[in-house]
Amino acid sequence: FVAALAPGLISVWGRLRFPESDLFLREREQRRCRAELAPVAPKPRGSQARAPGPACEPRAAGKLQDARASRVESFLLHNWRAVLVSVGSLANFATTAIVAGLWCVSFLTT
Repeated sequence: FVAALAPGLISVWGRLRFPESDLFLREREQRRCRAELAPVAPKPRGSQARAPGPACEPRAAGKLQDARASRVESFLLHNWRAVLVSVGSLANFATTAIVAGLWCVSFLTT
């Protein structure tokens, strides 16, 4: 488990530093705009239609790093249970494998 931590951290670090292509960023913005402009359930009488938010406005280049950081924070905020279960299951497997190996060696030496 500890040995797999270093390559895992390197791959996460590399993925966060790897820039998205301009085509992908444009497509993502278009999808976000279409989702905001898509009709939703009928509104009650007297309610105002929602105007498209800042996602449909062109982004400044300086905000891209903030968007990446907030993407990781948003992922952890919304998926913390899944992350906890996956880390716990890996820790469970690693602990079992290490304890079983140590127990076998100690059993054979006594």
